[in-house]
Amino acid sequence: MTGRVEFERRFAKPPAVVFAAFTEPEQVRRWWGPEGFTTTGVTIDVRFGGACRWAMTAPDGTDLVLHGTVTEVDPPHRLVMTNWWAHEPDVITLVTLVIEADAAGSVLRLVQEGFPDRLQELADQGWRSSLDRLDRSVSSM
Repeated sequence: MTGRVEFERRFAKPPAVVFAAFTEPEQVRRWWGPEGFTTTGVTIDVRFGGACRWAMTAPDGTDLVLHGTVTEVDPPHRLVMTNWWAHEPDVITLVTLVIEADAAGSVLRLVQEGFPDRLQELADQGWRSSLDRLDRSVSSM
């Protein structure tokens, strides 16, 4: 069985601001990773087939690197990419972001799927914490 997490967040900013928070390295560095993690490097080639790389350091000093490939992009409303951790390259997941305008700004729907069940709780906690950080970052933009 494969794991899946799904989140919905509302932002008082237009879709272009939320999309930029996911795709512009200087924006991503402000919020990427769970609480207590430090993002040390971001590369995002926002086009079909573009390579992505996120490097971060955990509170215990462990360095982690996440890789991805953009499989679909429709700025500022949709971004789909594969993701895999350097330390676990056989676990390739699919992350889908859909950002829609609404009366208050925008709604983000994020789905990550395809990871082993053993990683379900880790993915859920990691995204919840990261999205809390994203919310604070986008609110200050």
